[in-house]
Amino acid sequence: MENTYQYTDHSKSSGMFDIDYKRVLARSLKYWYIVLLFLSASLSWAWYQNRYTQRIFPVSMSIMIREEKDNIAAAEMLYSNPLIKQYRNYFNEIYIIKSKPLLKKVVQDLGFDVVFYRVGNIKTSEIYNHIQGRVKMLELRTQGTFPMQIKQGNQFVIGNGKDQLIFGYNDTVDFKGNKFVFLNSDSLSTTHSISENFLISFQNAEAISSVYSGRLSVNWAEEGSSVLNVSINGSIPEKEEDFLSKLMEVYQEYDLARKNLAAQRTIEFIEAQLKNVKDSLMHYEHLLTDFQEANKFSQLGTEAESLYQRLITLEQSKSQLLLMQNYYKYLDEHINSNLAPDQVVFPSSVGIEDAVLSSLLSKLVEMQMRYREYIINENQDNPLRTQLGAQIGNIKRDILKSIDNARSLGKLDITEINNQIWEIEQRLGRIPALEQTYLGLKRNYTFNEGMYNFLMQKKSEAEITKASTLSDIEIVNPPVQSGGAIVPQVGQNYFTGILAGLGIPLALFFFMEFTNTRVQSREDINKLTPIPVIAGIGHNDISGNLIVNDKPKSSLAEAFRSLRSNLNYYLGGKEKGIFLVTSYIAGEGKTFTSINLANVFALSGKKTVLIGADMRKPKIFSDFNLHNDKGLSMVLSGQIDYRDALQPTFIDNLVLLSAGPVPPNPSELLLGKKLTGLLEVLSKEFDYIIIDSPPIALVTDADVLSDHVDHTLMITRQNVTPRNAVRDISELFERVNKRDKVSIIFNDILKVAPGYGYGYGYGYGYGYGYGYYEDDSISKKK
Repeated sequence: MENTYQYTDHSKSSGMFDIDYKRVLARSLKYWYIVLLFLSASLSWAWYQNRYTQRIFPVSMSIMIREEKDNIAAAEMLYSNPLIKQYRNYFNEIYIIKSKPLLKKVVQDLGFDVVFYRVGNIKTSEIYNHIQGRVKMLELRTQGTFPMQIKQGNQFVIGNGKDQLIFGYNDTVDFKGNKFVFLNSDSLSTTHSISENFLISFQNAEAISSVYSGRLSVNWAEEGSSVLNVSINGSIPEKEEDFLSKLMEVYQEYDLARKNLAAQRTIEFIEAQLKNVKDSLMHYEHLLTDFQEANKFSQLGTEAESLYQRLITLEQSKSQLLLMQNYYKYLDEHINSNLAPDQVVFPSSVGIEDAVLSSLLSKLVEMQMRYREYIINENQDNPLRTQLGAQIGNIKRDILKSIDNARSLGKLDITEINNQIWEIEQRLGRIPALEQTYLGLKRNYTFNEGMYNFLMQKKSEAEITKASTLSDIEIVNPPVQSGGAIVPQVGQNYFTGILAGLGIPLALFFFMEFTNTRVQSREDINKLTPIPVIAGIGHNDISGNLIVNDKPKSSLAEAFRSLRSNLNYYLGGKEKGIFLVTSYIAGEGKTFTSINLANVFALSGKKTVLIGADMRKPKIFSDFNLHNDKGLSMVLSGQIDYRDALQPTFIDNLVLLSAGPVPPNPSELLLGKKLTGLLEVLSKEFDYIIIDSPPIALVTDADVLSDHVDHTLMITRQNVTPRNAVRDISELFERVNKRDKVSIIFNDILKVAPGYGYGYGYGYGYGYGYGYYEDDSISKKK
């Protein structure tokens, strides 16, 4: 019979953790019901997730922030008013939209700080239509979720037990310190069943705004554009649509308020000036009227009238200079107090034409906006932020210096005007006393009237600017649900379930394969050693070791016949042979193999002697119902002649030389010359000598005996022999240059599925011709 051994490269084999993928597949097919169980469980999980996971839907909208040049208000066209020319950093708009104060106002306006849930049999779901927004929260002290029911007669019950409270529509309810009003809703009672169980949850508006800030996504449509895409994901699309709509409404209000802030500051400054001027104007108006009525005086003389007109012109110029001094004082205090620069009143708003000061203020506003952007982005260590802060300080110093210069020049102008007024007053001192008195009253009245009219004009301009300003925020696409549910992902969940259902048991089988350190198949042996596998022996399912004698027609008996044939190739044409049967550890079936191999040689008509060389644990004699009183130990120690130790068995042509009594020095006996002489004598008398030796890993007996034999048979047993033992066997025989005189028998093959080396691919030994021989009640377990 042809030797089917093929050389395999074993240099990269670990010997312990090689994975046989065919065996993993075979195990998966064998335990298909486990795979099916895991697959069913994982698909059930996927179905549960898809059925009961709260669905999340995307809602989106887009807005456009118009350029300033597209928003030319009426006040700008009429007065070229700088109040509406506010600096806008578009990169800040994303942070403004997601700012918590803005979102908190949205949450409070929509009533999202009170949430309702419907209690179901399996899960509790939030409800929005008809109820949400119907509760106006007046005061929140206790956050929490409480049971609620709808009763007959448009009544509601909140809480349970002694804390239960009944209320109706539009009642001011005080429940656990929380004060709220449940507004009327005609559709509420018809939408939900009477006595249906609900939950009402009181939540902190600021906390909810933080949640929305995290969920809200704001991004530019594309680089360089002024269009923003705003999106949010939520379980109730209608609620998220309302949220985005209200967010844009509040954002537009904020934008208008921000744009009108400068105008409002200007109005407040002018009104503060008007208050004093108005009081003075009314005072002098009464004095002038009383004087005219008392003295019947109606007009001045020609000279007095001329002096009066000159005096009024000077007084008006002086009033303008005084207003400028007040503005410079206000601006000085504003800059030194580090107030927000975008809230400053520009000089042109109060009639001061100072191009240098206006330019410096515009630069300060721009830089402060950029500096605020670094703070929002938390770029604390950005060197540009430090550099920008230094530039802002320099501009502030330049503004304060410009203010000082303007105030100094203004004081010089006021002094000059005062000198001219003094000269006119000296000339007026020469006119009649009655005219002097009238002139003084009319002068003060006209001065305050002119100042009042000037301030009212500037106030009107600021109010027109404020009233005509439009928001730069324009909705391009209104809020709308932008697709199906993104959670749960039905297809992905089922795909994950299938992967888990198949992957977990496969991973388990791989783990079993990875951690199994025992020989499972012929492929395992071939990966670990170049020593050929000469035969495979199946599992013995009956008691006793004499399988060849007791069941000669069984497939096990045929496996030993095949082994006998294969051994002839190692004799080199000789008619006789000596074979050593050993194993790495105990329990691998060497005695079983030795007995049946000797039996099969004897049945072929060859005189065979079976030697029990395991002198430490002699037991081979018991299978033949013979004794162990005399044996190999006594022969090698010279106590008896070998003929006296030979015991015929009930099997024709088979003689047993048992181990004999246990000697104190088994290894030394085997090393003596008498063993060589004994084997030479037995070789002349018998055709075949089968030696059953101790395990090679425990003692050196087998190594000693291998020097005297034609061939050594190493027994490996499925699921018993360690894989590293096969590697050690290979290294041992390689070291003593005996690898060509040893072969391996794969014993006790129970598993016959693919991947176990039994039932396919041998071409020899046990497995070929399987099914032709009678099994004689020997069952092959799979």
